[in-house]
Amino acid sequence: MKYSTRQLITLKILVLVLYVIGMPVNAEEVRGRGKRWVRSHPFTLMALSENENIHDSSEYRGAGLNTFLVFRYQPEIFEVAYDRDPPLGLPWHFHVEEFELTERVKSRIQDLDRSYPGATGWLIKDEPQTTAMPGLAKIMDWLRQTYPDKLVYSNAFPIGGTPGKYFGRDPNGPYPYDKYLEDFVNILKPDVLMFDIYPFRGGGLSSLYFKNLENVRAAAIKAGIPYWSFIQSCQGWSGTTLPSESELRMQIFTSLAYGYTGFAYFIYGTPATEYRALLDADGRPNYLYYEAARVNREVMNLGRALRFLEGEGGPLYVPYIPGRHLENGQIVDNHYPSGTDPLTEEVGREWKIENISVDEGVGLRRDALVGLFQDDNNGHYFMLVNTWCDIGVSARDRQASFTVTLSPDVKVISRLSRETGATELLQITNSKIKVTLPGGTGDLFKIGDSRFPGLDDGE
Repeated sequence: MKYSTRQLITLKILVLVLYVIGMPVNAEEVRGRGKRWVRSHPFTLMALSENENIHDSSEYRGAGLNTFLVFRYQPEIFEVAYDRDPPLGLPWHFHVEEFELTERVKSRIQDLDRSYPGATGWLIKDEPQTTAMPGLAKIMDWLRQTYPDKLVYSNAFPIGGTPGKYFGRDPNGPYPYDKYLEDFVNILKPDVLMFDIYPFRGGGLSSLYFKNLENVRAAAIKAGIPYWSFIQSCQGWSGTTLPSESELRMQIFTSLAYGYTGFAYFIYGTPATEYRALLDADGRPNYLYYEAARVNREVMNLGRALRFLEGEGGPLYVPYIPGRHLENGQIVDNHYPSGTDPLTEEVGREWKIENISVDEGVGLRRDALVGLFQDDNNGHYFMLVNTWCDIGVSARDRQASFTVTLSPDVKVISRLSRETGATELLQITNSKIKVTLPGGTGDLFKIGDSRFPGLDDGE
């Protein structure tokens, strides 16, 4: 068959287009909006805020928080978040409650952005049902186009609801939580996948806690986006109890081990007398405020590096190391929580970890969790977390020790100090290191050298 000159030109253009489509995409483009945003901003620590009469920007900052999450349209809160004296002002995110993109929604958002400079993100509808997602997606698309430098995201339900709860009406057939997360990601296209879980109710840890962390993590990694979570800091809401120091730390550090790169406390303060939060109903900081301030400093130190790891290099599970407890006068092994798995030999070989053991002592949840990470240059890291915690118990009273046995060829291992943000070379003895951690707390290690990403970015 003969082709005209015009047809040949058209064919050449088509071949060139197909070639370009098949070319590898630039690595920075692959990371997408969310990953670029996370890497270019300090580790996000915020608290849901909706009562202007109890807020003070310096007090808010004193809790170790670096971003306001303004949950209701109340100009008084923005006046606190955006202090016209620049050293006191903080960046803010705003919760958009509407379901549809209207001129009123556009106008309100634009007015807020003009009146109170400092917005860095938009949270679109807390816990949306699937039936609402198409309308919300239009709002999010408009925000991405209008504010290309700001984060656009939503907050998903936790696991445990009925299909109708997630869907908005009874779907035709089963509608599992994994499908809800898939629709959440594919319809809304959030820059980060965020969800909330409040695991401490009546003195016990939710049996679905680790499973939920894993499900959200897996969905986010599949979508190639970062993932964030809410942290329980309330009492009285839906049966929740105010976490102890060890419980607060357990939430924070287990989430870090799963690769979460941003947190929002639920909640900062409330005027309702039946509730407690980081502030009591009278607006005064309570013990949890000061515990949060301490742990948030540690998160900021570790977060400088963790923003560049993101958990994407590890397997789609986070190994769990059970300890032992006393039962009917006998010492027995602790159970694997739902959604967790052991450290396999294959993964251990790749990370050059032969074994991790819980040292002498007994206690329910006196266990270890191990987050596995890689950086852009294939450097290998792990975070070891002491999961032992209890209601009303300090981190010091749930301290535990662990032994990590490394491959014989490992000659260098380093730790990023959560207390100081400095790197430390550790002594390896007979291919082993011993790690002692307060209850609920974790440390971040690198195998092979002491070069952690993000430490020279000034954050």
